[in-house]
Parts: sequence; C-alpha cells; structure tokens
Amino acid sequence: MLENRLELVLISGDAPPVRYPIAVDALTLNRTVVQFGQALKDRNSDPRPTAQQLYDWVIAPLENDLANLGVENIIFAPDGVLRYVPLAALYDGDQWLVERFSFNQITAASETDFAAAPRADRTLLAAACAACTFSVDVGDDTFDFGDLPATRQEVELLADQIPGTQVLIDRDFNPQQFQDLLSRYSLIHLATHGLFVSGNPDESFLLFGDGQSINLRQIRRDWAQLDADLVVLSACETALGSAELGNGVEVLGLGFQLQRVGAKAVVASLWKVSDPGTHALMTGFYGGARPRADQGRGAAGGPGGVDYQSVCHHWGAAAGGGSSQAT
Repeated sequence: MLENRLELVLISGDAPPVRYPIAVDALTLNRTVVQFGQALKDRNSDPRPTAQQLYDWVIAPLENDLANLGVENIIFAPDGVLRYVPLAALYDGDQWLVERFSFNQITAASETDFAAAPRADRTLLAAACAACTFSVDVGDDTFDFGDLPATRQEVELLADQIPGTQVLIDRDFNPQQFQDLLSRYSLIHLATHGLFVSGNPDESFLLFGDGQSINLRQIRRDWAQLDADLVVLSACETALGSAELGNGVEVLGLGFQLQRVGAKAVVASLWKVSDPGTHALMTGFYGGARPRADQGRGAAGGPGGVDYQSVCHHWGAAAGGGSSQAT
C-alpha cells in the first residue's frame, strides 16, 4: 500500500505475475477498513456497502484473470491495514466471497507448506475460559477482561461433535496442563480472551482459565511440542473497527508464531463472537458438514446450509492462514 495508490500483484503457477495499480489513497482505504470493521461488529449494521467497496478495490480488478486461471483458493499476502480485512466477508454485489473461494493468509511463505498433509488422527483439545474476569498488565497498560459464559457450551458442543475430545475449562485450562497435552492433538480450539497488541506485536497474548497469560515470546519458548493441523482462536480481538488502526503485524505475529512452533494452519477471530452464533459456526466447521475438499470455505466462514447474510457478523470475524490441507 502506497500513499497515493494500492498495488495488487497476482501470482500463479500457470502465468506470469500481473500488476494492478488501484486508484485509492492510503487515507481513504484506512477509513473504509475502519467502517467495514465497525459494520461487521454491529449486528444492526449492514456491512455490504463497505464490503462491496473493498471488493471493488481488492478483488474486482483480478476477476477476469482469476476466472481464466480457474482459481478456487486465494493465498493472500496483505500489507498494512488490509491485514485487518477478512477477505471471506467481502461482497461482490451478489455473493459473499466465502461462497466463491477459500482463503489462506500468508504469514511467512518461506516457512509454510501449503500442501502439508494433515495428521491421520482427528483428535481435538478444546479449552475455554468461561469464568474469565481477569486483568493483564502489558508494560504500562492494563487490559481488563470479563466472563465468557458461552464458551463453556461452545467447547462442550465440540466435544459432542468429535468423539474423544479433551475439554479443559477455567482452572483446568492452566499453562502446565495445557502444555502437557499439546502434542497429543491434531486440532486445538481455544475459546478464551486474546489480544493482538498493535504497535508491540510480541506482547500479543492469550489468557488461560486460571488468569495466567502467555505472549508471543513465551509461545516460542513453551509450545515447541505443538504438532497440530489446526489451531482455532475463537475469542481474540484486534483494533479492527477502531478509529486508529496499526499496520496489522500483530495479527500476523500470533499466527506466524503458532505455525512456527508446529501448527499447520491457524484461524483466529478478529473480534469476540461468544454467543449462540458461534455454536452454529463451530458445528459446521468441525462437524464434517462439508466434504474435505470444500472445508477451506468452512474455515473462512459459514458452514454448509447457513444463511450467510444472517450470520455474517459471526463468520466474518475469522481470519486464517497456513496449509489449506490442514483445514
């Protein structure tokens, strides 16, 4: 992203790279991304106007080439404020992009194998911080968090979907017990507070059910035994929708570190979705509602049979990166 224009580059294995200069300045793009985030987070707002404007800038110029190449999966390497944009929630005037494509977001192309085969076992470790009224100090700042009562039902629902699921709730979801179990499961679902800290991405953190937290530096040190096809962070937050956005590196940072220590793919929410809408989303995502070849679309958003418009505020929160085979 330059001050006076957006530069898009389409790279495929079947054609030379194609460059698309887009006439939108950084200030206008930033303002539109903020409006988009606010509309997605507010259930009384219609995000389609800003979703379509972003589609017109980011996807529409590539449409003919995408069609000619037969593209079904888009690997997105965003810059700046575009890191806050879940592509699945863009709108072409007729459909949400989640209905047309699956998506992966690059964190570090040199360290991500997008064709990595999933583990043979399908086992789930689901952890929740339901009684989650805690404070976390980061430098001179204190972040206060409240209870997430719906997360208990969320992980219990997942346990019903996948036999043999290990559930950790509240004080059972502590650093020692969680780390002891990390290497045993191919799917890790964390329904807990997390914060992507803009301006200081290493301080981005996840909260355990006993009030302790773990930041990016500690993840690198303590989670080396992680060997998961997929890690889902279902209650994280970013600055999306606030008046001032960073450059989005904090969003990439957490996903990158989780992939670096052993996750093939990561799906993280950009804002909290801790209500009954999450239950429908997770039922479709983990419950095998789609054939495996189409589950990438599930990772990006709505499960099969869902009215996308009615739940866009839920599935639009998800941003994913890593191996498309893992999800």
